[in-house]
Amino acid sequence: MKKTFLIMLTFMYVSSGMSFEMNVKLLKKTIEPGNDILLSITLENLQTENVTLNYSIEQLDGTLFATSEEISNVREKITIRKTIGTLYEPGIYQINVLGTSDNQEKNFTNTLNVVVDCISFTGISNSYTLPNQTQDYAFTLINTCEIDLHNITIFFQEKNYSIQTLENNQTIRMNNVTSPTQEKNIRLTAKYIEGSSERIIEFRIRTQQEINKLVGELINSTAVIINKTQANLKLILLSDKTGIKTKLETGLSIINQAMQEYELQNYALSIRYLLESVPTLREANKESNEAVTQQIMIILILATPILGIILITIYNRYRQALKTKQLEELGKS
Repeated sequence: MKKTFLIMLTFMYVSSGMSFEMNVKLLKKTIEPGNDILLSITLENLQTENVTLNYSIEQLDGTLFATSEEISNVREKITIRKTIGTLYEPGIYQINVLGTSDNQEKNFTNTLNVVVDCISFTGISNSYTLPNQTQDYAFTLINTCEIDLHNITIFFQEKNYSIQTLENNQTIRMNNVTSPTQEKNIRLTAKYIEGSSERIIEFRIRTQQEINKLVGELINSTAVIINKTQANLKLILLSDKTGIKTKLETGLSIINQAMQEYELQNYALSIRYLLESVPTLREANKESNEAVTQQIMIILILATPILGIILITIYNRYRQALKTKQLEELGKS
């Protein structure tokens, strides 16, 4: 997954004299992992022609990087570009730039917040709803980074939901979210110390009749798969049916959950669960078809020797009867 680092700088200015000026600017406020952090530094009005620049990147647990350089022949004004390091991990950093010339100092302390997109949302992407209807929504937040995320707040329409820490995955339910009066794309946003993430939810406004029809079609399609699987289970006698039954029961449980949401008029969740039940039910049906086919092959393999014996017996009896008939005809002649 492509991750983007967002860098926000806040400058704090400390001056110990008016002999020269030093202004620091971040050239790129958005960089990808592994790219350099570039600063533009402008120096002017030096009393001498030399200045020493000291750079450091710090976190709470200490200095990560520090270096310095000497700039010579600065007569009136000079602007330099400086790469001060590369940051790969999200977090809050502090950048220090200290300029010294003729015993005069200019000190810029820069607060650097490196953030990354670390949350992937699963769940509803299309919300079927009545206009201006209040529904509940459920989303699963998946931590895609190798770090814990902290102080997460999820925003959706007028609602928000807070989580202290996200280590792996967590499912949340946001209650009483009001849909728009017309079709519209709404951002589902998560903000946290280490970054921010978002997903677009498409609100599809429908009438009650249209929603009922869609739910009915989904129920009918799942019923066909369920009936075929149950019929296959009755035929399976020679292999273990536990795995197939478990998948079928899981699919039926998801459908029951969908029906409960439908009764609560949470149509988006109801349709989501009906759609989520299909892959599990299809897997159960596929395994049941394979089990029936395998059973037929076993029966054929077991039956082949028996059929062979029967055919040989019939053939031998036929030959014996034919031989007896020929002997009788010879006796008569």
